[in-house]
Amino acid sequence: MAYLSIKPNLARRRQLPQIRAANALIRVCAQERGVDFLDVHAPMLGADGEADPRWFDVDGLHLNAEGYALWTGVVRDWLARRGLL
Repeated sequence: MAYLSIKPNLARRRQLPQIRAANALIRVCAQERGVDFLDVHAPMLGADGEADPRWFDVDGLHLNAEGYALWTGVVRDWLARRGLL
């Protein structure tokens, strides 16, 4: 079992500190329970530490095709490491 992290987004920039804190707590909780934590948050950040617009649709909240491709890669790598692909 795996938990996909909360993603950053452009529409709710002010919530980024809370998203980071929640992801940190969830990561610890997942590890304590033997659940893998798949981090999509970090790869979606730009050099400035903010959500990178290239992953999002025009609303700044929902992912575009590139954003979903990023997530697919994270999940695919996790499945491959477990011999499930």
